[in-house]
Amino acid sequence: MRGNVLVARMAGEIDLSNAEPLGVEIADATPPGAERVVLDLTEVEHIDSYGIFVIHGLRQRLRERETTLVLVIPKDGRIRRALELVRIHESMPVEEELEDALHPPG
Repeated sequence: MRGNVLVARMAGEIDLSNAEPLGVEIADATPPGAERVVLDLTEVEHIDSYGIFVIHGLRQRLRERETTLVLVIPKDGRIRRALELVRIHESMPVEEELEDALHPPG
């Protein structure tokens, strides 16, 4: 935790084999009243459609608790193009740097 923000760093692959437990673990680790969860995907090398589905599900679970999910995806990140194709930025905030994701916009 950094103040009222939970930071979860992912690495490797997010796919059918591990996405659901990762989503549940992050949701369970989020304390009541957390302002936001920052999901740092900087070190993720691959994400499949199920991984994207789980991120959307996590966003919805957190929204029900009035917590915002923010993704960190570097401009040159390996999975950036895949997430741009599904327009993930239209459903949740996406930042290129962790420090930018830790603070509310504005």
